[in-house]
Amino acid sequence: MILTRYFRTSFFPLALAFSLVGVTSCGPFRKPQLSEIKTCEQLNVEGFCQEDSPVFDNKNQPLFVSANLKNASSNTLVTVDWKYLPNTGPVAGQEIPLTQETIKPKGSDNFVVSSISSPARGWQPGNYQVILTLPNVANSEPTIKEFTINP
Repeated sequence: MILTRYFRTSFFPLALAFSLVGVTSCGPFRKPQLSEIKTCEQLNVEGFCQEDSPVFDNKNQPLFVSANLKNASSNTLVTVDWKYLPNTGPVAGQEIPLTQETIKPKGSDNFVVSSISSPARGWQPGNYQVILTLPNVANSEPTIKEFTINP
Protein backbone atom coordinates (compact mmCIF):
# COMPACT_ATOMS: atom_id res chain seq x y z
CA MET A 1 0.00 0.00 0.00
CA ILE A 2 2.73 2.46 0.91
CA LEU A 3 4.70 1.45 -2.20
CA THR A 4 1.67 2.03 -4.46
CA ARG A 5 1.11 5.49 -2.99
CA TYR A 6 4.84 6.29 -3.48
CA PHE A 7 4.67 5.47 -7.21
CA ARG A 8 1.45 7.41 -7.64
CA THR A 9 2.80 10.51 -5.99
CA SER A 10 6.43 10.50 -7.14
CA PHE A 11 7.01 8.42 -10.23
CA PHE A 12 3.91 9.04 -12.34
CA PRO A 13 4.09 12.86 -12.50
CA LEU A 14 7.79 12.66 -13.32
CA ALA A 15 7.23 10.08 -16.08
CA LEU A 16 4.41 12.18 -17.53
CA ALA A 17 6.59 15.29 -17.57
CA PHE A 18 9.43 13.50 -19.39
CA SER A 19 7.07 12.01 -21.96
CA LEU A 20 5.57 15.43 -22.73
CA VAL A 21 9.03 16.95 -23.15
CA GLY A 22 9.92 14.13 -25.55
CA VAL A 23 6.75 14.62 -27.61
CA THR A 24 7.09 18.40 -27.91
CA SER A 25 10.82 18.50 -28.62
CA CYS A 26 10.66 16.09 -31.53
CA GLY A 27 8.11 14.42 -33.70
CA PRO A 28 5.10 15.75 -35.52
CA PHE A 29 4.99 19.18 -33.84
CA ARG A 30 8.15 20.49 -35.54
CA LYS A 31 7.58 22.30 -38.79
CA PRO A 32 9.52 21.16 -41.89
CA GLN A 33 12.21 23.63 -42.93
CA LEU A 34 15.04 24.04 -45.42
CA SER A 35 18.65 24.54 -44.30
CA GLU A 36 22.18 24.36 -45.73
CA ILE A 37 21.06 25.95 -49.02
CA LYS A 38 24.02 26.11 -51.39
CA THR A 39 24.60 26.95 -55.04
CA CYS A 40 27.44 25.33 -56.98
CA GLU A 41 28.76 24.28 -60.39
CA GLN A 42 29.40 20.66 -59.49
CA LEU A 43 27.86 18.15 -57.08
CA ASN A 44 29.99 16.07 -54.74
CA VAL A 45 29.96 12.25 -54.59
CA GLU A 46 26.94 12.26 -52.26
CA GLY A 47 25.00 14.25 -54.89
CA PHE A 48 24.73 17.72 -53.32
CA CYS A 49 26.71 21.00 -53.25
CA GLN A 50 29.73 20.66 -50.97
CA GLU A 51 30.59 24.37 -50.85
CA ASP A 52 28.39 27.39 -51.42
CA SER A 53 29.36 29.56 -54.41
CA PRO A 54 27.56 32.92 -54.45
CA VAL A 55 29.56 34.11 -57.52
CA PHE A 56 30.19 32.23 -60.78
CA ASP A 57 32.29 32.93 -63.84
CA ASN A 58 30.39 33.01 -67.12
CA LYS A 59 30.92 29.42 -68.24
CA ASN A 60 28.46 27.46 -70.34
CA GLN A 61 27.72 24.85 -67.71
CA PRO A 62 24.77 23.92 -65.51
CA LEU A 63 24.29 25.35 -62.03
CA PHE A 64 22.94 23.48 -59.01
CA VAL A 65 21.18 24.30 -55.76
CA SER A 66 20.97 21.83 -52.90
CA ALA A 67 19.26 22.04 -49.53
CA ASN A 68 18.66 19.88 -46.48
CA LEU A 69 14.99 19.34 -45.68
CA LYS A 70 14.65 18.99 -41.89
CA ASN A 71 11.71 17.63 -39.87
CA ALA A 72 9.96 16.43 -43.01
CA SER A 73 8.57 13.19 -44.35
CA SER A 74 9.68 11.72 -47.66
CA ASN A 75 6.40 13.01 -49.16
CA THR A 76 7.23 16.67 -48.50
CA LEU A 77 7.55 18.56 -51.77
CA VAL A 78 9.94 21.40 -52.57
CA THR A 79 9.25 23.84 -55.41
CA VAL A 80 12.35 25.43 -56.93
CA ASP A 81 12.05 28.64 -59.00
CA TRP A 82 15.12 29.92 -60.89
CA LYS A 83 14.98 33.65 -61.83
CA TYR A 84 17.17 36.22 -63.58
CA LEU A 85 17.23 39.76 -62.16
CA PRO A 86 18.53 42.08 -64.92
CA ASN A 87 20.15 45.36 -63.86
CA THR A 88 20.07 47.07 -67.24
CA GLY A 89 18.03 47.23 -70.43
CA PRO A 90 14.28 47.45 -70.98
CA VAL A 91 13.50 44.78 -68.35
CA ALA A 92 15.80 46.15 -65.62
CA GLY A 93 14.42 45.61 -62.15
CA GLN A 94 12.06 42.82 -63.19
CA GLU A 95 12.22 39.14 -62.26
CA ILE A 96 12.51 36.95 -65.35
CA PRO A 97 11.43 33.35 -64.65
CA LEU A 98 13.86 30.78 -66.07
CA THR A 99 12.47 27.44 -64.91
CA GLN A 100 10.46 25.86 -62.11
CA GLU A 101 10.27 22.31 -60.80
CA THR A 102 8.73 20.50 -57.86
CA ILE A 103 10.84 17.75 -56.34
CA LYS A 104 10.89 15.27 -53.45
CA PRO A 105 13.79 14.70 -51.04
CA LYS A 106 16.62 12.57 -52.36
CA GLY A 107 17.49 9.48 -50.32
CA SER A 108 17.24 9.03 -46.59
CA ASP A 109 19.27 12.19 -45.90
CA ASN A 110 16.36 14.40 -47.06
CA PHE A 111 18.48 16.47 -49.44
CA VAL A 112 16.89 18.14 -52.44
CA VAL A 113 18.84 19.07 -55.56
CA SER A 114 17.80 21.10 -58.58
CA SER A 115 19.80 22.16 -61.62
CA ILE A 116 19.46 24.56 -64.50
CA SER A 117 21.28 24.22 -67.81
CA SER A 118 23.19 27.08 -69.35
CA PRO A 119 21.22 28.94 -72.03
CA ALA A 120 22.38 28.32 -75.63
CA ARG A 121 24.06 31.75 -75.76
CA GLY A 122 25.54 31.43 -72.27
CA TRP A 123 24.54 33.02 -69.01
CA GLN A 124 23.69 36.70 -68.95
CA PRO A 125 25.98 38.45 -66.46
CA GLY A 126 24.13 39.74 -63.43
CA ASN A 127 22.09 38.68 -60.44
CA TYR A 128 20.02 35.54 -60.16
CA GLN A 129 17.97 33.91 -57.45
CA VAL A 130 16.60 30.52 -56.58
CA ILE A 131 13.39 30.50 -54.54
CA LEU A 132 12.63 27.32 -52.60
CA THR A 133 9.15 26.79 -51.14
CA LEU A 134 7.37 23.95 -49.38
CA PRO A 135 3.98 23.95 -51.15
CA ASN A 136 2.35 21.27 -49.00
CA VAL A 137 3.42 22.82 -45.65
CA ALA A 138 0.95 25.33 -44.21
CA ASN A 139 2.29 28.86 -43.60
CA SER A 140 5.68 28.01 -45.09
CA GLU A 141 7.84 31.02 -45.97
CA PRO A 142 9.87 30.92 -49.20
CA THR A 143 13.64 30.73 -48.88
CA ILE A 144 15.58 32.87 -51.36
CA LYS A 145 19.17 32.13 -52.38
CA GLU A 146 20.86 34.78 -54.53
CA PHE A 147 23.95 34.44 -56.69
CA THR A 148 25.82 36.45 -59.33
CA ILE A 149 27.30 35.53 -62.71
CA ASN A 150 30.32 37.62 -63.70
CA PRO A 151 30.80 38.90 -67.28
